[in-house]
Amino acid sequence: MHKYLLAILILLSFSSCNQKEAVDQRKVIAQAYDYKLYEEDLISDIPSHLTGKDSLLFVNSYINNWLFEMAELHVAETNLKEAKIDFSRQITDYRNSLTIYEYEKRLIEQRLDTVVTYDDVKAYYDKHQKEFTLKKNIVQVSYIKLYKEDKANAKLVKKLLRSYKEKDIEELKSIANNIAVSSLIDEDTWLYFNDLLKEIPIKTYNQVSYLKNNRVIVEQDSLFTFLIRINNFKIADSVSPIEFEYDRIVSTIINIRKLELIKRMEQEVFKKAQEEGKIKVIN
Repeated sequence: MHKYLLAILILLSFSSCNQKEAVDQRKVIAQAYDYKLYEEDLISDIPSHLTGKDSLLFVNSYINNWLFEMAELHVAETNLKEAKIDFSRQITDYRNSLTIYEYEKRLIEQRLDTVVTYDDVKAYYDKHQKEFTLKKNIVQVSYIKLYKEDKANAKLVKKLLRSYKEKDIEELKSIANNIAVSSLIDEDTWLYFNDLLKEIPIKTYNQVSYLKNNRVIVEQDSLFTFLIRINNFKIADSVSPIEFEYDRIVSTIINIRKLELIKRMEQEVFKKAQEEGKIKVIN
């Protein structure tokens, strides 16, 4: 979760447990609350291939990351003292990371806005249309599966599928609910054409041509009659409709809000530590 946390914890744990007297003699280069970063710990983590300006940039970034993490760790530990969180089953090196994770999780539970409106989804969809290119053909269908011997209802369903009158749609829904072996009467639902082919024995070597040239389809196997109306379709490489991407966009928006919330929290914690004089770089 935090890029340099594990290495820092290993060094701090080793120092405090096995080299207590030696630690006091080390040169401190940064401090956050009661945590100290020692020069030799930093030097050991500097990649050997870095020189000059690149080495200086790495050192500055390393120290800043360490200060952010230790400031956040202090606040997390302070706020979670009464929670009696037991990480004893985890190895000691991950204790700090787990504590911060638990604090961030509680913060998210308390403050994260998980309400995503259609307008939120539409705004994201309109702004990121290039992300929503279909890789496969998708369809909207009305579909009813009947037993093969039920020829009367099969004939009626075929007729009803050719109509968009309200009374015919209601009769089709009634057959779907009361007689059909399985059905899908929902013109708003998009599904992959390949998934439909797993359910219905349609044989086609060119899906695009088939979709363009067929509307009401009747297929049979040894047991069933399948009656389908293709209400709409989108072919691969075209822009995916917002309805098909809706749930994925909602998840993406919530995840973005979560990351922004954590970032704001980290900035607030670091700023507070600075204002209180609890963090410093020691030359």
